[in-house]
Parts: sequence; C-alpha cells; structure tokens
Amino acid sequence: MSDLDHAEWVQRRPDPANRRRTLVSLLPPRRAHVEEFVARRAEPLLAAMSTLSAEQRAGFQAGLQAWAHKIRNWRSEPMTSR
Repeated sequence: MSDLDHAEWVQRRPDPANRRRTLVSLLPPRRAHVEEFVARRAEPLLAAMSTLSAEQRAGFQAGLQAWAHKIRNWRSEPMTSR
C-alpha cells in the first residue's frame, strides 16, 4: 500500500484482463483537487500557445504526437546505439 492509498487519494484493484497488473484509479472526492492542479499547471502553456501562429501550433502538436508515440512504444522498439 502506498502513501496515496493511505491518504485515500487512489484505490487499487486487480486487472481482470491481466492478473499481473494492478489498476489504480483516483477516488471521486479527490478528482476536483487534481482537476484544479492540472488546470493551474496548464495556464502557462495555454498562454504561450496563444502567442503562436497556426503553423507554429501545428508544428508543436506534431512534435507532441511524435513524442507520445515514442513513449507508448519505447519498450517494444529495439534499442539503438547513440
């Protein structure tokens, strides 16, 4: 059990599709706290994005999508030397 469990922020349960995994979910009473935290952290990014042209925003979006793809697949891709 973790600190988040003890503080009643999350609950854990076995994944019915894969017994080796544990599903962790945010408890409903804590959702507003997390949503406020995320909104506050997003303010500077949203302000910066509003100063970019449509072309610059599209480039930023493309970069984020490429990064997200790499994150999702990094363990399944072979290691390359640098």
